[in-house]
Amino acid sequence: MDRQLTIATGADGRIVGPGDPYAQTVQALKNIDAALRAAGASMSHVARTRMFLTTIDQWGENEAVLP
Repeated sequence: MDRQLTIATGADGRIVGPGDPYAQTVQALKNIDAALRAAGASMSHVARTRMFLTTIDQWGENEAVLP
């Protein structure tokens, strides 16, 4: 899988939501979902996710985005 598909990049290849971990999490999950669908799979096939944050204070808001 192309690494670009697992990070918060938009169609133009630029980071979505600079400084906004919530927007970046949403975009990264959209990219992963698109890659899975292209491979004939879906998010229901994902057994585990991992998120890396620069500060733990960002966890609560971002946890709500996870499937």
